[in-house]
Amino acid sequence: MKKKFPLNVASILLAVLIVVTFSFIGCKTIVSEDTGTKKEEVTEETTKETAEISEETKESAKSTLKFGITNPSTYEWYTNCVQGFTDYCKANNIEVAYMQTKEEQNALEQVNHVDQMIASDMDAIGIIVSDGDVLVSAVEAAHKAGIPVGTPGAEVNIPKFSENDVDVRIVGGNYQPAYNLAKYMGDLLGGKGNVVIIFGIPGIGVAIDRDKGVNDGLAEFPGIKVLDDQPGNWDSEKSYNVMSDFLTKYDKIDAVFGGFDGGALAAYQAAKAVGRESEMKFFGFDGQVAAFEAIAKNELQATVDMNSYNLGYLLARDLHRAVTYPKFQKTYLEVNYKVVTRENLLDYAPEYSDKFVK
Repeated sequence: MKKKFPLNVASILLAVLIVVTFSFIGCKTIVSEDTGTKKEEVTEETTKETAEISEETKESAKSTLKFGITNPSTYEWYTNCVQGFTDYCKANNIEVAYMQTKEEQNALEQVNHVDQMIASDMDAIGIIVSDGDVLVSAVEAAHKAGIPVGTPGAEVNIPKFSENDVDVRIVGGNYQPAYNLAKYMGDLLGGKGNVVIIFGIPGIGVAIDRDKGVNDGLAEFPGIKVLDDQPGNWDSEKSYNVMSDFLTKYDKIDAVFGGFDGGALAAYQAAKAVGRESEMKFFGFDGQVAAFEAIAKNELQATVDMNSYNLGYLLARDLHRAVTYPKFQKTYLEVNYKVVTRENLLDYAPEYSDKFVK
Protein backbone atom coordinates (compact mmCIF):
# COMPACT_ATOMS: atom_id res chain seq x y z
CA MET A 1 0.00 0.00 0.00
CA LYS A 2 1.34 3.40 -0.96
CA LYS A 3 0.71 5.64 2.04
CA LYS A 4 -0.86 5.54 5.46
CA PHE A 5 -2.75 8.70 6.41
CA PRO A 6 -4.73 9.49 9.54
CA LEU A 7 -8.42 10.20 9.51
CA ASN A 8 -9.82 13.37 11.02
CA VAL A 9 -11.18 13.17 14.58
CA ALA A 10 -14.80 12.61 13.52
CA SER A 11 -13.79 9.82 11.18
CA ILE A 12 -11.69 8.14 13.87
CA LEU A 13 -14.67 8.14 16.24
CA LEU A 14 -16.82 6.65 13.47
CA ALA A 15 -14.16 4.04 12.73
CA VAL A 16 -14.00 3.00 16.39
CA LEU A 17 -17.73 2.35 16.29
CA ILE A 18 -17.66 0.27 13.12
CA VAL A 19 -14.41 -1.72 13.37
CA VAL A 20 -15.13 -5.43 13.80
CA THR A 21 -12.50 -8.18 13.90
CA PHE A 22 -13.11 -11.45 12.05
CA SER A 23 -11.35 -14.67 13.10
CA PHE A 24 -11.79 -16.77 9.98
CA ILE A 25 -11.17 -16.35 6.29
CA GLY A 26 -14.40 -15.67 4.39
CA CYS A 27 -16.34 -14.68 7.51
CA LYS A 28 -19.51 -12.69 6.78
CA THR A 29 -21.62 -10.26 8.74
CA ILE A 30 -24.84 -8.40 7.97
CA VAL A 31 -24.68 -4.72 8.80
CA SER A 32 -26.86 -1.69 8.15
CA GLU A 33 -25.08 0.97 6.14
CA ASP A 34 -26.38 4.53 6.50
CA THR A 35 -24.70 6.87 4.05
CA GLY A 36 -27.09 9.76 4.40
CA THR A 37 -29.48 8.23 1.87
CA LYS A 38 -31.74 5.21 2.31
CA LYS A 39 -30.44 2.46 4.58
CA GLU A 40 -29.25 -0.60 2.68
CA GLU A 41 -28.72 -4.13 3.97
CA VAL A 42 -25.26 -5.22 2.93
CA THR A 43 -23.02 -8.23 3.29
CA GLU A 44 -19.39 -7.44 4.07
CA GLU A 45 -16.76 -10.11 3.50
CA THR A 46 -13.08 -9.91 4.41
CA THR A 47 -10.18 -12.22 3.79
CA LYS A 48 -9.09 -12.40 7.42
CA GLU A 49 -9.80 -9.35 9.52
CA THR A 50 -10.83 -5.76 9.15
CA ALA A 51 -8.19 -3.17 9.81
CA GLU A 52 -7.46 -1.79 13.24
CA ILE A 53 -6.36 1.72 14.10
CA SER A 54 -2.60 1.86 14.63
CA GLU A 55 -0.41 4.34 16.43
CA GLU A 56 0.35 5.89 13.04
CA THR A 57 -3.30 6.84 12.56
CA LYS A 58 -3.27 8.71 15.84
CA GLU A 59 -0.63 11.13 14.62
CA SER A 60 -1.54 14.52 13.25
CA ALA A 61 -2.42 14.81 9.57
CA LYS A 62 0.65 14.94 7.32
CA SER A 63 -1.01 15.99 4.08
CA THR A 64 -4.30 16.01 2.21
CA LEU A 65 -5.38 12.78 0.57
CA LYS A 66 -6.05 12.76 -3.17
CA PHE A 67 -8.47 10.25 -4.72
CA GLY A 68 -9.07 9.74 -8.41
CA ILE A 69 -12.20 8.35 -10.05
CA THR A 70 -12.75 7.45 -13.71
CA ASN A 71 -16.26 7.34 -15.15
CA PRO A 72 -17.23 5.85 -18.55
CA SER A 73 -20.71 7.35 -18.97
CA THR A 74 -22.93 10.42 -18.58
CA TYR A 75 -25.92 8.19 -17.79
CA GLU A 76 -27.63 9.06 -14.50
CA TRP A 77 -26.60 5.84 -12.72
CA TYR A 78 -22.93 6.68 -13.26
CA THR A 79 -23.12 10.36 -12.39
CA ASN A 80 -24.99 9.55 -9.16
CA CYS A 81 -22.22 7.11 -8.28
CA VAL A 82 -19.61 9.82 -8.82
CA GLN A 83 -21.67 12.20 -6.68
CA GLY A 84 -21.71 9.75 -3.78
CA PHE A 85 -17.96 9.29 -4.11
CA THR A 86 -17.23 13.02 -4.17
CA ASP A 87 -19.66 13.79 -1.33
CA TYR A 88 -17.86 11.36 0.96
CA CYS A 89 -14.51 12.83 -0.02
CA LYS A 90 -15.70 16.40 0.51
CA ALA A 91 -17.01 15.52 3.98
CA ASN A 92 -13.61 14.02 4.86
CA ASN A 93 -11.35 16.70 3.34
CA ILE A 94 -10.15 14.48 0.50
CA GLU A 95 -9.30 16.05 -2.85
CA VAL A 96 -10.92 14.40 -5.90
CA ALA A 97 -9.58 14.15 -9.44
CA TYR A 98 -12.56 13.26 -11.66
CA MET A 99 -12.07 12.01 -15.21
CA GLN A 100 -14.90 11.37 -17.68
CA THR A 101 -14.47 9.43 -20.93
CA LYS A 102 -15.24 11.33 -24.13
CA GLU A 103 -16.82 8.22 -25.64
CA GLU A 104 -19.46 6.22 -23.76
CA GLN A 105 -18.14 2.98 -22.21
CA ASN A 106 -14.63 3.42 -23.62
CA ALA A 107 -12.42 1.21 -21.45
CA LEU A 108 -9.21 2.20 -23.22
CA GLU A 109 -9.82 5.82 -22.23
CA GLN A 110 -10.23 4.64 -18.66
CA VAL A 111 -6.93 2.76 -18.78
CA ASN A 112 -5.36 6.07 -19.85
CA HIS A 113 -7.14 7.84 -16.99
CA VAL A 114 -5.64 5.42 -14.49
CA ASP A 115 -2.18 5.93 -15.97
CA GLN A 116 -2.58 9.69 -15.53
CA MET A 117 -3.78 9.23 -11.95
CA ILE A 118 -0.76 7.06 -11.17
CA ALA A 119 1.53 9.74 -12.62
CA SER A 120 -0.30 12.35 -10.52
CA ASP A 121 0.46 10.38 -7.36
CA MET A 122 -3.14 9.66 -6.33
CA ASP A 123 -3.59 7.97 -2.94
CA ALA A 124 -6.48 5.79 -4.15
CA ILE A 125 -8.35 5.24 -7.41
CA GLY A 126 -12.01 4.40 -8.03
CA ILE A 127 -12.91 2.77 -11.36
CA ILE A 128 -16.53 2.67 -12.52
CA VAL A 129 -16.16 -0.32 -14.80
CA SER A 130 -16.99 -0.27 -18.50
CA ASP A 131 -15.21 -3.47 -19.55
CA GLY A 132 -14.09 -5.92 -16.89
CA ASP A 133 -11.44 -7.52 -19.12
CA VAL A 134 -9.75 -4.42 -20.57
CA LEU A 135 -9.45 -2.74 -17.17
CA VAL A 136 -7.45 -5.58 -15.61
CA SER A 137 -4.22 -3.96 -16.84
CA ALA A 138 -5.19 -0.66 -15.18
CA VAL A 139 -5.69 -2.35 -11.81
CA GLU A 140 -2.34 -4.13 -12.13
CA ALA A 141 -0.58 -0.87 -13.00
CA ALA A 142 -2.06 0.91 -9.97
CA HIS A 143 -1.08 -1.94 -7.67
CA LYS A 144 2.46 -1.91 -9.07
CA ALA A 145 2.57 1.75 -8.04
CA GLY A 146 1.26 0.86 -4.57
CA ILE A 147 -2.10 2.59 -5.02
CA PRO A 148 -5.32 0.99 -3.69
CA VAL A 149 -8.10 0.51 -6.27
CA GLY A 150 -11.84 0.02 -5.85
CA THR A 151 -14.87 -0.65 -8.07
CA PRO A 152 -18.60 0.01 -7.53
CA GLY A 153 -21.27 -2.09 -9.25
CA ALA A 154 -19.79 -3.93 -12.24
CA GLU A 155 -16.50 -5.66 -11.49
CA VAL A 156 -13.06 -6.07 -13.02
CA ASN A 157 -12.52 -9.68 -14.11
CA ILE A 158 -9.85 -10.62 -11.60
CA PRO A 159 -10.30 -13.56 -9.18
CA LYS A 160 -11.73 -12.27 -5.92
CA PHE A 161 -9.14 -11.89 -3.14
CA SER A 162 -6.31 -12.90 -5.48
CA GLU A 163 -2.96 -11.13 -5.30
CA ASN A 164 -3.83 -8.65 -8.07
CA ASP A 165 -7.50 -8.19 -7.15
CA VAL A 166 -8.92 -4.74 -6.48
CA ASP A 167 -8.70 -3.70 -2.82
CA VAL A 168 -12.39 -2.77 -2.53
CA ARG A 169 -15.33 -4.35 -4.34
CA ILE A 170 -18.72 -2.68 -3.73
CA VAL A 171 -21.17 -4.87 -5.61
CA GLY A 172 -24.83 -5.67 -6.01
CA GLY A 173 -25.48 -8.53 -8.37
CA ASN A 174 -27.50 -7.73 -11.47
CA TYR A 175 -28.72 -11.27 -12.16
CA GLN A 176 -30.76 -11.80 -8.99
CA PRO A 177 -32.66 -8.49 -8.96
CA ALA A 178 -33.45 -8.95 -12.68
CA TYR A 179 -34.72 -12.43 -11.88
CA ASN A 180 -36.83 -11.08 -9.01
CA LEU A 181 -38.23 -8.36 -11.25
CA ALA A 182 -39.13 -10.97 -13.88
CA LYS A 183 -41.01 -12.99 -11.28
CA TYR A 184 -42.97 -9.86 -10.37
CA MET A 185 -43.66 -9.26 -14.07
CA GLY A 186 -44.92 -12.82 -14.51
CA ASP A 187 -47.24 -12.57 -11.51
CA LEU A 188 -48.58 -9.22 -12.67
CA LEU A 189 -49.32 -10.70 -16.09
CA GLY A 190 -51.14 -13.61 -14.52
CA GLY A 191 -48.53 -16.02 -15.83
CA LYS A 192 -49.28 -15.49 -19.51
CA GLY A 193 -48.60 -13.05 -22.32
CA ASN A 194 -46.04 -11.81 -24.83
CA VAL A 195 -42.91 -10.00 -23.64
CA VAL A 196 -40.19 -8.07 -25.49
CA ILE A 197 -36.81 -7.21 -23.99
CA ILE A 198 -34.44 -4.31 -24.67
CA PHE A 199 -31.14 -5.00 -22.93
CA GLY A 200 -27.87 -3.05 -22.69
CA ILE A 201 -24.59 -3.36 -24.57
CA PRO A 202 -23.80 -6.84 -25.94
CA GLY A 203 -20.82 -8.44 -24.24
CA ILE A 204 -20.89 -6.19 -21.16
CA GLY A 205 -21.22 -8.22 -17.94
CA VAL A 206 -23.94 -6.04 -16.40
CA ALA A 207 -26.11 -6.29 -19.53
CA ILE A 208 -25.53 -10.04 -19.80
CA ASP A 209 -26.50 -10.66 -16.17
CA ARG A 210 -29.66 -8.56 -16.37
CA ASP A 211 -30.72 -10.17 -19.63
CA LYS A 212 -30.14 -13.68 -18.30
CA GLY A 213 -31.87 -12.90 -15.01
CA VAL A 214 -35.06 -11.63 -16.63
CA ASN A 215 -35.13 -14.48 -19.16
CA ASP A 216 -34.62 -17.11 -16.45
CA GLY A 217 -37.34 -15.57 -14.30
CA LEU A 218 -39.86 -15.41 -17.14
CA ALA A 219 -39.03 -19.01 -18.12
CA GLU A 220 -40.74 -20.15 -14.93
CA PHE A 221 -44.08 -19.07 -16.43
CA PRO A 222 -45.04 -21.53 -19.20
CA GLY A 223 -47.71 -19.14 -20.45
CA ILE A 224 -45.26 -16.31 -21.09
CA LYS A 225 -43.46 -16.05 -24.42
CA VAL A 226 -40.42 -13.82 -25.01
CA LEU A 227 -41.05 -12.57 -28.53
CA ASP A 228 -37.76 -10.73 -28.99
CA ASP A 229 -34.63 -9.66 -27.11
CA GLN A 230 -32.56 -6.86 -28.68
CA PRO A 231 -29.78 -4.52 -27.45
CA GLY A 232 -30.54 -0.90 -26.67
CA ASN A 233 -26.87 -0.11 -25.89
CA TRP A 234 -27.82 1.95 -22.80
CA ASP A 235 -29.03 4.54 -25.29
CA SER A 236 -32.55 6.01 -25.15
CA GLU A 237 -32.71 6.88 -28.84
CA LYS A 238 -31.63 3.42 -29.94
CA SER A 239 -34.06 1.85 -27.46
CA TYR A 240 -36.87 3.99 -28.90
CA ASN A 241 -36.02 2.69 -32.38
CA VAL A 242 -35.83 -0.91 -31.19
CA MET A 243 -39.26 -0.57 -29.59
CA SER A 244 -40.66 1.02 -32.74
CA ASP A 245 -39.49 -2.04 -34.68
CA PHE A 246 -41.12 -4.34 -32.13
CA LEU A 247 -44.40 -2.46 -32.49
CA THR A 248 -44.30 -2.87 -36.26
CA LYS A 249 -43.35 -6.53 -36.04
CA TYR A 250 -45.71 -7.73 -33.28
CA ASP A 251 -49.45 -7.14 -33.07
CA LYS A 252 -49.73 -8.19 -29.43
CA ILE A 253 -47.22 -7.18 -26.76
CA ASP A 254 -48.21 -7.47 -23.13
CA ALA A 255 -45.04 -6.31 -21.39
CA VAL A 256 -41.69 -4.65 -22.07
CA PHE A 257 -38.52 -5.04 -20.04
CA GLY A 258 -35.96 -2.27 -20.48
CA GLY A 259 -32.53 -3.36 -19.23
CA PHE A 260 -32.07 0.20 -17.99
CA ASP A 261 -34.62 2.86 -17.04
CA GLY A 262 -33.81 5.05 -20.03
CA GLY A 263 -34.67 2.17 -22.34
CA ALA A 264 -37.93 1.41 -20.55
CA LEU A 265 -39.00 5.05 -20.65
CA ALA A 266 -38.07 5.30 -24.34
CA ALA A 267 -40.10 2.15 -25.06
CA TYR A 268 -43.11 3.71 -23.35
CA GLN A 269 -42.78 6.84 -25.48
CA ALA A 270 -42.49 4.77 -28.67
CA ALA A 271 -45.66 2.87 -27.81
CA LYS A 272 -47.43 6.10 -26.87
CA ALA A 273 -46.48 7.63 -30.23
CA VAL A 274 -48.62 5.00 -31.99
CA GLY A 275 -51.35 4.86 -29.36
CA ARG A 276 -50.46 1.44 -27.98
CA GLU A 277 -49.07 2.29 -24.53
CA SER A 278 -52.22 1.16 -22.71
CA GLU A 279 -51.94 -2.34 -24.21
CA MET A 280 -48.78 -3.24 -22.31
CA LYS A 281 -46.86 -2.88 -19.04
CA PHE A 282 -43.34 -1.43 -18.82
CA PHE A 283 -40.50 -2.38 -16.49
CA GLY A 284 -37.11 -0.74 -16.00
CA PHE A 285 -33.87 -1.18 -14.05
CA ASP A 286 -31.59 1.28 -12.16
CA GLY A 287 -33.85 3.44 -9.98
CA GLN A 288 -33.67 6.73 -11.85
CA VAL A 289 -35.70 9.67 -10.57
CA ALA A 290 -37.56 9.68 -13.90
CA ALA A 291 -38.43 6.02 -13.41
CA PHE A 292 -39.89 6.64 -9.95
CA GLU A 293 -41.96 9.48 -11.38
CA ALA A 294 -43.14 7.23 -14.22
CA ILE A 295 -44.17 4.54 -11.73
CA ALA A 296 -46.14 7.15 -9.79
CA LYS A 297 -47.88 8.20 -13.02
CA ASN A 298 -48.61 4.55 -13.90
CA GLU A 299 -46.39 4.65 -17.00
CA LEU A 300 -43.89 2.14 -15.60
CA GLN A 301 -44.88 -0.72 -13.32
CA ALA A 302 -41.53 -1.28 -11.59
CA THR A 303 -37.78 -0.70 -11.56
CA VAL A 304 -34.82 -1.98 -9.57
CA ASP A 305 -33.25 0.70 -7.39
CA MET A 306 -29.49 0.16 -7.40
CA ASN A 307 -28.91 3.34 -5.36
CA SER A 308 -25.69 4.10 -7.22
CA TYR A 309 -25.09 7.16 -5.01
CA ASN A 310 -24.79 4.72 -2.12
CA LEU A 311 -22.30 2.57 -4.04
CA GLY A 312 -20.06 5.55 -4.77
CA TYR A 313 -20.21 6.75 -1.17
CA LEU A 314 -19.30 3.32 0.20
CA LEU A 315 -16.48 2.99 -2.35
CA ALA A 316 -14.87 6.24 -1.19
CA ARG A 317 -15.36 5.26 2.45
CA ASP A 318 -13.62 1.91 2.07
CA LEU A 319 -10.80 3.34 -0.04
CA HIS A 320 -10.34 5.84 2.79
CA ARG A 321 -9.91 2.91 5.14
CA ALA A 322 -7.50 1.25 2.72
CA VAL A 323 -5.07 4.18 2.75
CA THR A 324 -5.44 4.76 6.49
CA TYR A 325 -5.18 1.38 8.19
CA PRO A 326 -1.90 -0.53 7.88
CA LYS A 327 -3.65 -3.90 8.31
CA PHE A 328 -6.45 -3.21 5.83
CA GLN A 329 -7.08 -6.23 3.61
CA LYS A 330 -9.12 -6.69 0.44
CA THR A 331 -12.85 -6.35 1.13
CA TYR A 332 -16.05 -7.37 -0.63
CA LEU A 333 -19.27 -5.58 0.23
CA GLU A 334 -22.58 -6.58 -1.35
CA VAL A 335 -25.57 -4.24 -1.42
CA ASN A 336 -29.04 -5.73 -1.83
CA TYR A 337 -31.00 -3.92 -4.54
CA LYS A 338 -34.69 -3.19 -4.11
CA VAL A 339 -37.44 -3.94 -6.63
CA VAL A 340 -39.65 -0.84 -6.48
CA THR A 341 -43.21 -1.31 -7.74
CA ARG A 342 -46.53 0.49 -7.88
CA GLU A 343 -47.44 -1.31 -4.65
CA ASN A 344 -44.42 -0.29 -2.58
CA LEU A 345 -43.31 3.00 -4.16
CA LEU A 346 -44.86 5.26 -1.54
CA ASP A 347 -43.45 3.18 1.32
CA TYR A 348 -40.00 3.30 -0.27
CA ALA A 349 -40.13 6.90 -1.53
CA PRO A 350 -43.08 8.77 0.05
CA GLU A 351 -42.00 12.02 -1.64
CA TYR A 352 -43.83 10.81 -4.76
CA SER A 353 -47.24 10.78 -3.06
CA ASP A 354 -48.32 14.06 -4.68
CA LYS A 355 -47.58 12.61 -8.15
CA PHE A 356 -49.14 9.20 -7.59
CA VAL A 357 -51.97 8.34 -9.99
CA LYS A 358 -54.31 5.63 -8.71
